[in-house]
Amino acid sequence: MEATVAQARLVDEKQVNPDKAYILSNVRVKNHGTGAEQTFQLVSAAEADIRAGKISVTSPVGKALLGKAPGDIVEVEVPAGQVKMEVLEISR
Repeated sequence: MEATVAQARLVDEKQVNPDKAYILSNVRVKNHGTGAEQTFQLVSAAEADIRAGKISVTSPVGKALLGKAPGDIVEVEVPAGQVKMEVLEISR
């Protein structure tokens, strides 16, 4: 934990594009295969809790969503196979 805190950087929110997904963003997506919509919060691996909708930015889905904007389509390989999702909304 000390190493994580020692390497942490403060980021000015004004310098972060609010239209793109970054850590701590809430990202609403639509699964093109099922039509289901879900909202995920992108978090660190230590905070990940899929039941609470928190996914790690180092997970396959988290990596695919980082830097994306509403309207972007991502395809990601998950244990169940290839998933195609559309980013619908991003909030903080």
